[in-house]
Amino acid sequence: MVTPPKPDHRFLEIGRYHRSDADAERYVLALLRRATPGVRARDWKHQEIKITTGNRTSTHRFGELVRLARETGTAGPVSERLDMDDPFFGGAFSMATNGEGVTIGTKYAGYEASLRGPARSYPVEDELTQDILVLRSRACAASGDVPFEETARCYKAYVFACTSLVEAFLNRHVHLAQHRGDATAEQDAMAASNLEERLDRWLRRYANADLAAIKNGEVEWNHFQELRFARNGLIHSTSPFLGLEIRSLERVLNLVREGVGGFLTRIRRLQGLEPLGFMERLATAPRVEYRTAQRRKK
Repeated sequence: MVTPPKPDHRFLEIGRYHRSDADAERYVLALLRRATPGVRARDWKHQEIKITTGNRTSTHRFGELVRLARETGTAGPVSERLDMDDPFFGGAFSMATNGEGVTIGTKYAGYEASLRGPARSYPVEDELTQDILVLRSRACAASGDVPFEETARCYKAYVFACTSLVEAFLNRHVHLAQHRGDATAEQDAMAASNLEERLDRWLRRYANADLAAIKNGEVEWNHFQELRFARNGLIHSTSPFLGLEIRSLERVLNLVREGVGGFLTRIRRLQGLEPLGFMERLATAPRVEYRTAQRRKK
């Protein structure tokens, strides 16, 4: 006779850290070289590090930045400082208020929005990145609760957030091109209904490359395609049942590492640019593992 798994058993376990100690230290050193060139590495390790973003200056210890990199995939204020200067994603601010009589306004490259509190306004790439990471964690946390309703709900939202983030990345470039007076930007890069043709046009315009540069034999493309296939299966709802094998989620929940974080990093490299913090958070997202329930035979 086989006994059922213990009630507190979770079939999906997620790691605690984004990076190992050694990887986090290498990563922080590389960021500091970009943010404060000319400073010796040994000086960073033994003195306070000042980071200035806009009109705000904060002080940090090297060990603190390494801890942040381990826990989040990025080095907090150092990553923010570098991202703020990015030609496509820099200069965006986030805000929120719980005041019912307060209005918050957002202006960015011709985009304007006014929200009446309580409200929040955050860059779409930051919102979707946080959604993805939280949804993965919640899917795992609920993976011991039959009938796995919360795990399935989080999984579906995760798949949509992954593909939406790639769309947001592409759209940011088009939005900025239109704001700068390029009337053909949307027609040239976004009009195609087929994603591969659309990406090819986008890459030719914004990365001086073509689809072959990211497609042929590349793991990032293959993992992105798996996420697209999962999204299409949900959005078109061609099956009368939504079947979900919990063990299969180990792979799907890990696809974001290469299929979104790695995929967007590869595109940025083609543009001659460094990956942004939100990409590095996803490329190093803690791994998910399927754990077979312990069974006892009688």
